[in-house]
Amino acid sequence: MQPDAPQPSRSYAREWQIAAIASAATSAERRDRVLAYPDLVKRLTEPPFAISNPMRWNGWIPPRTLPRQACGPSCGRVRSCTLPEYAHATPINDSPVRTQLVEIAAEAYRRDVEERSA
Repeated sequence: MQPDAPQPSRSYAREWQIAAIASAATSAERRDRVLAYPDLVKRLTEPPFAISNPMRWNGWIPPRTLPRQACGPSCGRVRSCTLPEYAHATPINDSPVRTQLVEIAAEAYRRDVEERSA
């Protein structure tokens, strides 16, 4: 390596660590917001999510999109990949569980905003 070459400011591991901490904090805030409303807590126990003890939910909601899996995680559209470009599109996560959790979390957020503005 040349002495004048720019050095990366942070490692990828550190960036992942920062993102994981931020994600955990966001999930905890979401969880606290939802658990403040008994009717929303009850909705967590209904299908399709149907968690037996809502206090065990950590506030996580599955991602909006699913990971690309056309060729596996290592496909970078190089070498032997012969699939067309559309096969590598990121699919939307339309899981009923995700839909339910998003609706519950959005309702809790809406109520919080209303309470603060009132």
